[in-house]
Amino acid sequence: MASAKRQRAGGSSGPLDHPAGLAILIPGYPQWLWRQKERAAALGGMYAAALFVGLFAWGSRIGLAMLALAFLAHVSSAADAIRQGAFPGFGRWVPTVSASFGLGLGCYAPALALASVLAWPEVPAGLEHERYAINRWAFRSSDPEPGDWVWYRPADGRGFGLGRLVARAGHSVEWSPDSIRVDGQPLPWSPIAPGGEPLDFSMTVPDEQILIAPMTGATGEASSCGLLLVPRDGVVGRPWARIYPVWTRKLLF
Repeated sequence: MASAKRQRAGGSSGPLDHPAGLAILIPGYPQWLWRQKERAAALGGMYAAALFVGLFAWGSRIGLAMLALAFLAHVSSAADAIRQGAFPGFGRWVPTVSASFGLGLGCYAPALALASVLAWPEVPAGLEHERYAINRWAFRSSDPEPGDWVWYRPADGRGFGLGRLVARAGHSVEWSPDSIRVDGQPLPWSPIAPGGEPLDFSMTVPDEQILIAPMTGATGEASSCGLLLVPRDGVVGRPWARIYPVWTRKLLF
């Protein structure tokens, strides 16, 4: 009765009058529903800021720390909602532990697993100051096409390399001072030969091999160390973005 009078009078409804339900999946939203605006702003604002910085700095220690802070803010919001909505109360630790396991297993673990195969940050061998987002599912059901960026395992097995595909097995390659052609068709881009001078040669890519132009340096397309044959099964993914250094960020097409 008192609750109904408060609502008719324009007062706020409390946790027992308006259960949070699935609203706990949005940090700060249950508190906002209960008109606890200061608490909602603190929890929601901390989560949003930490998540933004964490995603922006993805692949760095700062990014990892900010994502952990975002998770803690979400757990705090959910645990607070559970505590306020429970009667009788569960105490301090039960809501926190249950919120941590529930959100961790139900939301954050699947998101991290998806990121690990679609956008995991990797460092090419010999380029310790660069980092790329790698899609490891890119070539599971189809072969890369000439011009595609590839993330490959060198024949010596030392780390991973970054490059662009020039040709697949069975393709004929002709590299003249004017252009490089694959099966008679010019590539829309041209690798740079060692020494900076165009080569003049032709070849057919052997079976179960691919021909790539390994990339070095932050400019990507502007530098290359020549062409390299790599086993087809040595291609483990597609780099789709350079994420570090920050001032050189861009999508790779």
